Amino acid sequence: MVVLPAFLQKRLETGQGPGIAQFHAEMSREPRDPVWAAATEYQIQAALQELAPDIIGRMHLYQTTCASTMCEMVAVLDDLDPAQASKDIEDWQTRIHQASGLDNWKATGLGPSVALELSVDPEGHRPVFIIQFRKDVSSRDKSLANRARLTRG
Repeated sequence: MVVLPAFLQKRLETGQGPGIAQFHAEMSREPRDPVWAAATEYQIQAALQELAPDIIGRMHLYQTTCASTMCEMVAVLDDLDPAQASKDIEDWQTRIHQASGLDNWKATGLGPSVALELSVDPEGHRPVFIIQFRKDVSSRDKSLANRARLTRG
């Protein structure tokens, strides 16, 4: 895992967005499912590369980390122009929403983002994204029901 700059680590631990710090603490305690986590981290990045290559090219993606049922993405855009940064923030939100509709994203079981913080870094005034996701309980229940049906029948 990449070591986060101090200001980003502080944001995760004291997050200003709804539930950022609570989610981060909960995810830090959750054991890592090595198969699901690695596959999901890859799918998140692949989906965003497919839908937002222009933004990804101007972004420093510090981490996309998953545990057993939760994922977190931390990134900083390289935009210093406030007009472009504002546009990129809007585009990023739209593309995250679009990514959650892709088949490869749906296959991970992740629901839409549960917590999102969009802010500006203290040094360069660049947009900072902290996005957190949780497995969709209904998709887990459907998967378990399908497995049970297959093993009985």
